[in-house]
Amino acid sequence: MKHSFGKIIAALLIVCSTFMLCGCLFPLPNYDSEMPAIGVGGDMASPPEARGDEAHTPGNVSETQAGSGADRQVNVSTPESEKPADVYNEIADGQLPNDNEDVPQEREMIAKRENVHYPTWIMDNVIQVSSGDYHTMVIKEGGSLWGWGLNSRGSLGIGSTESQHVPVLIIDDVTAVSAGWEHTMAIRNDGSLWAWGSNDFGQLGDGTTEHRYSPVWIMDDVVSVTTSTAPDPGPFLGHTMAIKSDNSLWAWGANENGQLGDGTTEDRHSPIRVMEDVASAAAYDWSTIILKNDGSLWGFCRNWLHGYENGVAIDRKVHHWISDDIAAISDCGSMAIKNDGSLLRLRFWFYEDDVRTVQPRGYIVERIDRVAAASSGWSLVMVIRTDGSLWGWGNNWHGQLGVGPPTDIDLDPYYEDFVWIMDDVAAVSVGARHTMAIRTDGSLWAWGWNINGQLGIDTNKTDPTR
Repeated sequence: MKHSFGKIIAALLIVCSTFMLCGCLFPLPNYDSEMPAIGVGGDMASPPEARGDEAHTPGNVSETQAGSGADRQVNVSTPESEKPADVYNEIADGQLPNDNEDVPQEREMIAKRENVHYPTWIMDNVIQVSSGDYHTMVIKEGGSLWGWGLNSRGSLGIGSTESQHVPVLIIDDVTAVSAGWEHTMAIRNDGSLWAWGSNDFGQLGDGTTEHRYSPVWIMDDVVSVTTSTAPDPGPFLGHTMAIKSDNSLWAWGANENGQLGDGTTEDRHSPIRVMEDVASAAAYDWSTIILKNDGSLWGFCRNWLHGYENGVAIDRKVHHWISDDIAAISDCGSMAIKNDGSLLRLRFWFYEDDVRTVQPRGYIVERIDRVAAASSGWSLVMVIRTDGSLWGWGNNWHGQLGVGPPTDIDLDPYYEDFVWIMDDVAAVSVGARHTMAIRTDGSLWAWGWNINGQLGIDTNKTDPTR
């Protein structure tokens, strides 16, 4: 009887955990009592006190430019297929590696493309990684782009819809890549921007809403690009933001919530110019955050005031200032790092006088300091500190935290404080339920959900954890 009751409680907790949306819509552990607000409705918070370096502790605890897509294409070895039906949770039989006493017990899980609960070595000589919701993209030394994972809408750009469970070469001469929900954007050495994958809302920027299964040219003179990921659960609204060499910000795709920042809610199928003097941007499903060159942080999202003016409902779509003194922003758009190394958690809705308002605010996360980089996924945050150590916080139901599997006792595998993962980390990227990290020696490591092959693990390796 106790055992059955425990299973019921576990099931309820799984359902509840799905409403934790990337730390944006539904907050991560509620530390609001410790986090003074920054931005609209709050005073600028003073930085946290400096903390000593203790081993493995997180502190003392409107122009337009259409990319035709047809005039410039990258040739791939396989022909473009017809639009497929959506395929999710694809599972293929895998071959177990040969017997070897040094192989961990998780090899059977790896071979079946099941979850991996500890950091697992994937490949070497990697300089950039980007985790989409269900696929992964990496750039290796020399500029070759590799991808793997779900490909039902062409997110891998290999000319087909066949998912790949080990790394495959996509194109060469790539300097930057961003993997979204089911679409991918890449910048090549000449500054040209290329796109492929899902295009329901025009998020590829080629002037159409047709899915693309091979790379198509979008625009030139691009230095940075970011694609949106999806919430869980909820409808997906894909959009893309790009920065050109003159620091202008361009946007396209879904715009139902004003996430493009053009003052409308009209979807855009081609790039439009929306802001100047931009250093970086991060797209989330229904919002965008922008870091300007002066260190100010801004948000694009719809602001429902639930008020009326002359009998007309007020509904503004504007650029919202959030904070100053920002050094960097996370790829998911839910975190920012201040110049003093403190971590700023962003929330995009709040209540005032029982009225729900959608407007970004920032809160200092006082349980960690000396932050150099951050990445977030569905209810999970990964942070690299200035000493190169990687720390995680949030949901571990699929092993995405990298600290081991949940057990029968651990009915709620949600860590409410940062835990140490590994050292010597140069970059980290969190997908929907999986995590990828590059160590300082250029090796790529992965853990978490692998049902679509998004970890890229070769099932024939005899020592997958290296």
